[in-house]
Amino acid sequence: MKKLGRRHAFIQSLLAVALFGLAQAGTCDPRQGTSEIGFEIAATSERMPDGSYYYESALLRCQGGQIVSWATTTTEGTPEAVTESITVPFNMNRVLRNECGSHIIILHNKYKGTLNGIGPNPQEIPGMLYLSGERANCPTQSVTP
Repeated sequence: MKKLGRRHAFIQSLLAVALFGLAQAGTCDPRQGTSEIGFEIAATSERMPDGSYYYESALLRCQGGQIVSWATTTTEGTPEAVTESITVPFNMNRVLRNECGSHIIILHNKYKGTLNGIGPNPQEIPGMLYLSGERANCPTQSVTP
């Protein structure tokens, strides 16, 4: 009986995660380019005294007009360090971030489509793509080169 209860709870958790992800997902259209979008990184904490945040990160792709994640993780660091930890090994150099670095989008070099109706080839953060929302206070959003 205990085993059945755990299995039921596990299935409920999976359904909740799936439904939550679908409810939060943005829209996309890869046009003629790759369907691999890149990374979305959002702070899950306020900025710490050393300038770092706790972040949630999702690796995104465009599937059937919806933004879906095929891998998520958490990390801690400054916006610059977290960005560099992805741009260097993955060779992605198109970075969109808000002023304080609490929301970062790193686009795949070959993604030339739209995100949440912005594009093609977005030059500014088109809102939250997949993650539920950055939780740090940052009043404005801007693009960094």
